[in-house]
Amino acid sequence: MTGRLDRWERLLERQMAAAPYVLLLISTVLSLLTGGHPGITIGLAVLAAAWLWLVPRGVPQAADQVDPHGAPQAGEPGSAPQATKPGSAPQATEPQGPPQAAEPGSAPQATEPQGPPQAAEPGSAPQATEPQSPPQAAKPGSVPQAAEPVVPGSALRRARPAVPRGGLYVTGLVVLIGALCTQGMWFASFFGFTGYLHSWQYLTGKWRFAGVTATAAISVAAYGGGLPEPTPSAVLTFLFFTGAIVAAVGMFSFVGEITAERSAERKRMVTRLEEAMRENAGLQAQLLVQAREAGVLDERQRMAAEIHDTLAQGLTGIVTQLQAAKRGEDWQRHVDLAIRLARESLAEARRSVNAVGPGQLESAPLPEALTEIVAQWRELNGTRADLTVTGPVRPLHPEVEETLLRTAQEALANAAKHAQAERVGLTLSYMEDVITLDVRDDGVGFDPKLTAFGLTAMRKRVDRLAGTLEIESEPGAGTAISASLPAVARG
Repeated sequence: MTGRLDRWERLLERQMAAAPYVLLLISTVLSLLTGGHPGITIGLAVLAAAWLWLVPRGVPQAADQVDPHGAPQAGEPGSAPQATKPGSAPQATEPQGPPQAAEPGSAPQATEPQGPPQAAEPGSAPQATEPQSPPQAAKPGSVPQAAEPVVPGSALRRARPAVPRGGLYVTGLVVLIGALCTQGMWFASFFGFTGYLHSWQYLTGKWRFAGVTATAAISVAAYGGGLPEPTPSAVLTFLFFTGAIVAAVGMFSFVGEITAERSAERKRMVTRLEEAMRENAGLQAQLLVQAREAGVLDERQRMAAEIHDTLAQGLTGIVTQLQAAKRGEDWQRHVDLAIRLARESLAEARRSVNAVGPGQLESAPLPEALTEIVAQWRELNGTRADLTVTGPVRPLHPEVEETLLRTAQEALANAAKHAQAERVGLTLSYMEDVITLDVRDDGVGFDPKLTAFGLTAMRKRVDRLAGTLEIESEPGAGTAISASLPAVARG
């Protein structure tokens, strides 16, 4: 959509650039067909075409735009000194105000920019430029001095703004339109529109209305066969039609400026939106990279926890059973237990790779799965272990049950490896909004401030489900681990 509008705008610009020549050609042909003087008409038409083609027009100006080096400086009365030293006038205004405001330190600054004026105006020392500042007396408060680039007489420039070269171009164009209208009214009918368009486009402020008024007066005079007779009715009629044309041109031109400004604002908005979209695309790509890295890290942590909770514990149990078999203590039973642990560890490893929950929970609810785990642990380690279930048993969310199962396995594994306990007790409590698992042993205990991978993984599992894990232990007094999770129902 934006590309199509841009193409239309470029096409309109080309048409507007070609329109004056087309209107001039039409006016010339119609004038020649209706009996105009061929030599004078063609000569003036060629001169008008050359004027349109060769004379610089400046640039299209907004109504409030002021050019600091424009032609008005040369045409403004009382501005001759500034016209003789372009470029240094803005600097000359700076020392004219502040030195009188008791800034002795700025004297060197006053002499530097006023070097060229000394050459152009002999005998006019820097002190001579200070009394040449009647604008300061006429404008108390030195408001113009606040805007450093403004030269004396800037009030006249604001009152009569113009465009460099635009004033000369429009003046010549209006004169040519007037000359061509003497050869036929067709030039007022067609080519006269160029005067309206270019007066509004290349002039500013009141000069726009001056150009439009001059063109309208010429057109009305051409339609009426000459200047009006010196009678009130003829003069009023002439002024009425001239004012009507000026009002119509001003209104339509003002609407056109508003439309152009809205179009420019939309362009700026589209540019900002495109920049925002490019920035968003970059941020999206960055977020995708970060999400991928976070996913990889989460998967690594999950696999590490699964390996620790399944393979590592299974291998530890196998090593323990084989060591017992090596000592000859009922070696057949220990070998059978080692084989069973190897098979279970292999099955758990496959389930971990496929991100499937523990096999114990597939065939039995959580209390029965914990009962089976406690029985196997008791058989493998020869230590008393009991499980107590309180509260109404109900199926919970698979992640909640898996977290409690893994917590029980890790606590039992730590008790077997480090606690040297004679008794271990587990309590599974179903409450209204919370389910808790308590694991206690009467072993040697440890310092709870110590960190290990198993305890860290256990805490991360519980924290991930918005639960709490509490560990209480001290050397020689056993260990108590309590995990609490929200009792989220299954499904």
